[in-house]
Amino acid sequence: MSLLLEYLPEPADWAGAEMPTVLAERVAAVHTASLWLPGEAAEALAGSSLASLSGAPAPVWITNPSVYGEVLAAHLDAYGPESVPRGHLDLKPDHLRRRPGGEVVLLDVESVRPDMTGLIDVVTLPAVLRQACHELSPDRVLNLYLPATAALGARWTAPTLNAALRAYATATGLESLHGLDR
Repeated sequence: MSLLLEYLPEPADWAGAEMPTVLAERVAAVHTASLWLPGEAAEALAGSSLASLSGAPAPVWITNPSVYGEVLAAHLDAYGPESVPRGHLDLKPDHLRRRPGGEVVLLDVESVRPDMTGLIDVVTLPAVLRQACHELSPDRVLNLYLPATAALGARWTAPTLNAALRAYATATGLESLHGLDR
């Protein structure tokens, strides 16, 4: 499923010290969006909820289905059974834009799929921030993401997110978590 947003010509200025926090907050907003869906939208997406995905076969692109179950279990703990996992954002500096009123938003969300979790976006955050000249340690990136998701209703802790990241890497064949697996 692709998400189309209006075109916003004004890029966000990545130079500001607040931009790593803003990006983590925007990514967290996408990852937790299904927690805030109105009733009709939640009903329409119920077939893609964590409760439904937990009983379904693993997606074909998963190389280790038994470990993928651990990823979904971690998401169930963090978001609850009604949540619809969303992820695989097209994160790059060009896609952070400003609305005319000044609000910073993510633009050009490449793919928001129910068989993808947001964990790949967490893995991508340090690289995207480096591209934008923000050198943050993996611990700092996680310390931005965790409170951003908590403020929006997720119940990740550092140990549960780290375990989920390691399980995700194993389930998908991802070779590196770039230090996020502390």
